[in-house]
Amino acid sequence: MSLICPYCNQSFDPMKILFYADETSDVFLTTVDAAQDIGHVATGPVSARQVTDISGLRNRTTYSRRKLGSEQNAAAEAGEQNGAAAEEEQKLGEQCEDLIAKNFLKKYGEGSNFRFSRIAKFYAIEPDKNKTPERGYGHVDRFENEDDGDPGNDVPLKLFVPEREEGKQILTKRVCPKCHCDIPAGYFCTEHHHVAALAGCSSAGKTQFITVGLRELKEMVSRLNLGRMEWALCSEWFYQLYLDIYINTNGKNEATKKARIFPLMIAITPQGEEKKHFITFYDCAGEYTRDTDYAANQIGFQKADTILLMVDCHQLFNEQAEELQNGELPCEETFTNAIYPMRDYDLSPALSRIIMVITKCDSIINNPQLIHGNTSSEVNDAMRSYDRDLSCHNGAVDLNVINHIHNELVAMVRNQTHSDVIQEIHDALKKPGIDIKLSAVSTYAYHGDQLVLDVKQVMGHHRLTEPLLYALASWNAVRSEYKEAPEQEPEELPAEPRKGGFFGWLFRRR
Repeated sequence: MSLICPYCNQSFDPMKILFYADETSDVFLTTVDAAQDIGHVATGPVSARQVTDISGLRNRTTYSRRKLGSEQNAAAEAGEQNGAAAEEEQKLGEQCEDLIAKNFLKKYGEGSNFRFSRIAKFYAIEPDKNKTPERGYGHVDRFENEDDGDPGNDVPLKLFVPEREEGKQILTKRVCPKCHCDIPAGYFCTEHHHVAALAGCSSAGKTQFITVGLRELKEMVSRLNLGRMEWALCSEWFYQLYLDIYINTNGKNEATKKARIFPLMIAITPQGEEKKHFITFYDCAGEYTRDTDYAANQIGFQKADTILLMVDCHQLFNEQAEELQNGELPCEETFTNAIYPMRDYDLSPALSRIIMVITKCDSIINNPQLIHGNTSSEVNDAMRSYDRDLSCHNGAVDLNVINHIHNELVAMVRNQTHSDVIQEIHDALKKPGIDIKLSAVSTYAYHGDQLVLDVKQVMGHHRLTEPLLYALASWNAVRSEYKEAPEQEPEELPAEPRKGGFFGWLFRRR
């Protein structure tokens, strides 16, 4: 049996997995102190989103609040001087710097965006149970899912190392032998692996959506009684790095081609179940729409069954959306440009759904022609996508609400732009049978009834996690159902359409 690493995508024998222990620090990534480059940034909420390229923060030699201690630095220098590890092999049983992981992470910005340093002792598996392990080796103490009786699931989970002192002989931290990324427990004994890739033109809001959305999702999954969300360790390091940049720069984070975005893997355990669903989100720079070589080399597109298509509301409604302030640039490209590379080069052969996320919708909320509450004292014409409350998804994602909002937004776009957005996506992609759903979100958070940029607020953004919840429901990672809509009295249609009245009879609140 051969395993595929979820990070480097290389295959390896299960018995080649390495274990490690005795780390000199529990912090392996040290981030660039991006806040120093911004100057005097307001610490409180501001009323306009700020997005810019963070490439200007990269060629720095100062690092964040989390400094390497003098002991770590000395150990790292000693490891380098002694040639602690070649790329092809790892010293076993003695403390050394993890140069294999360090080298692998260079394409993600190691040395320019962050510094990686893991100093630990590594141990390999002695496969012969009857043989006394050499120094740096141990016997498998337990395999993943070994109780199911399937020898094909014999993936080492714990290692017993006799040479270590009592109380420290069993090791549980595993790494891929090729790239040294940490392997989550249970990853190789479940068939529930899902991949979503973020697509969208530059400045459409991809990176900000996934950064803020995943932070809120962990809390939302718990609050809605949908299950439990956990981070895969390596992804959590990088997620925290990206979140630090987002917070320290007051929202000025955007992916660029200068360094790959590390895949962000989470594990969802559905309520009342034990098996985990592993979901990996891939982000990339919006330049892929103009650089087909860059697009063709995005592993996320190649593996994704779900595309989260980010579309800036200004791409759809132009001057109807509020003008952005404080240097934020609206996305001016045609949103279908984000789809053409996937079609022309068949970048997503396993694609089954597209979730089109209308971003920055704080710019169109309360516009009576776009996303609005009641526009009339006589007719209840408030749009469901105007409502901030997601309690409808408590216990199970309500697919009736998902469909209602989808239909509402499709009609809104058609009414304002005279275009069929679903047909445009189908025509651009040329893949029949793709499920397409629309959602509208904002990374701004509510302070009272006002949407403002508050980079430290975890909850309270406008329907931000709804497209993620729908994706989880589509993978059966959380429960979903068509919940019964409450009965309502029939209303007479207005004799004449009036401002906002179109939605009054088309969209009844359920």
